[in-house]
Amino acid sequence: MKAAGIVLVLCSCSALGFHLSFLYGRRIRECVEIERSLQGLLGEIRFRQTPLKEALCAIGSRGRGAFPAFLLRLSERLSGFSGGCFEQIWSEELKGYLQDSLLGEEAELLFFLGQQLGILDLE
Repeated sequence: MKAAGIVLVLCSCSALGFHLSFLYGRRIRECVEIERSLQGLLGEIRFRQTPLKEALCAIGSRGRGAFPAFLLRLSERLSGFSGGCFEQIWSEELKGYLQDSLLGEEAELLFFLGQQLGILDLE
């Protein structure tokens, strides 16, 4: 009976470890995807001097994954933009994106990015 208990504890701890490893790996891949998309967005805005709506569309259509799809939805909402605040649209779309996401502290940085994006000049 003790041996069976030991085996069950070892198997369950191993399974939990593999599950957490999978989740952390997915989180890292998601952060890398976000970093690539934001670097592409920076390049579009800074070097090609593309307007924000068009830059979001370009980066969203080039990439694969959840974050480029988020950027594409954001661009579509900006197409029908009839006033209001970009930060509000960013926050609404970001909340939808974060429902399926594993991001923790990174989510706060993304909300801050939405507050800063597109308010002044190219920088």
